[in-house]
Amino acid sequence: MSVEAASPARMRLWERPNFVPITALITWSLLMLALCDAFRKKHDYGNYVKQWRLVLNGADPWSTDNAYGPLHNVIALLLPFGVLVPKFFMVGALLAANFALAMSLLRTRGMSPILVVYLAAVPTNVLTIGVGVTYGLNDALVAAFVVAAILFRFSDRLYAAGVMIGLAALLKYYPLLLLPLFALNGRRLEWSVIAAGVAIFCVGMIAAFAVWGESAFHGIGFGVNRHAKLLSIIHPLELLLGGAAWVRWSLQYNAVLVVSAVAAVFLWAWKNERHWLEAAVLGYLAMLIFYKCGNQQYYLPWLFMVAALPLVGQRSADRMAIILLPVVLLLSLYQFGYEFGSDQYHNQLGWVRDYGGLIAFPVGVLAIAACMMFAGKDATSPPLMPQPAVPTR
Repeated sequence: MSVEAASPARMRLWERPNFVPITALITWSLLMLALCDAFRKKHDYGNYVKQWRLVLNGADPWSTDNAYGPLHNVIALLLPFGVLVPKFFMVGALLAANFALAMSLLRTRGMSPILVVYLAAVPTNVLTIGVGVTYGLNDALVAAFVVAAILFRFSDRLYAAGVMIGLAALLKYYPLLLLPLFALNGRRLEWSVIAAGVAIFCVGMIAAFAVWGESAFHGIGFGVNRHAKLLSIIHPLELLLGGAAWVRWSLQYNAVLVVSAVAAVFLWAWKNERHWLEAAVLGYLAMLIFYKCGNQQYYLPWLFMVAALPLVGQRSADRMAIILLPVVLLLSLYQFGYEFGSDQYHNQLGWVRDYGGLIAFPVGVLAIAACMMFAGKDATSPPLMPQPAVPTR
């Protein structure tokens, strides 16, 4: 066979690099779209439809249990085209973001063993499939925005990265705390990330106020005043030690606790000059484990952030991804029991609903501590699992 005939450009399709993983990715995405359709209106999606109908009827969309930002209301414009069209929009955005992330991982790391982290966090994770696809929750759109922000940040499109975080915060407010973490650059801050994110968030809130008045801020108050539940450590402590003053303080001033946890991670990352994605992954996890409303769907964007860690291409990020695998697997196991092993932890395995935080919290804290402890001084060292050499097209 001649050299010309054997060149990558002349390879048959199935012989080309990455043909198998790309085919598997496309097949998985199509299967997810089928699941999205099969499960119809499930979990909170039925409540979304009621809220969107209020928007279309000119009523106050926050007059019910709407805890979301104004961008959630904009999705109502898709409802007249079909009751599942908004769901397909959010799930489609998640699948598109996942495809872009997976392709970036393949280009950056090839078929390196470190990609087992991506496999555990996304395509095989029961929480990713359940919350992001079968339920079709708006956390899927938040995750899509966060993935876009990660990819923009890696390509030094700083304003675009900030805009994506701002849009995510207009759906669910807490991603706004990611802005200073995404802005880290050694001991400097890329202020354009923060400025773009804050600007798009403020413009969105001002526009919402112009349309809905003071109700536009109801979601913020709703989130601050929510009850502790599910994976939150505060929920079991409330059941066991509800009379303790510090437990009551944790409930009443939970926002202070959450911001303090993120600030602590930020200061650690700034002092030790950690990569911005490492800081964001740990900061987001710290935010969630201290937030009193420990719904599992909040972890969906975080799973994609963990999956993106191999893009850093440094030993510390690879090590962090491996250390965080127990948390990734715990979330998958929790969602499996929630969906298939119980009645959502009400009568069956009800102790998980009440005391699951006693497991989730120490696992999360130990994971963060281990990541900080073993980060070492190898921020610029080669990755733990370099990608094998692959022919290029």
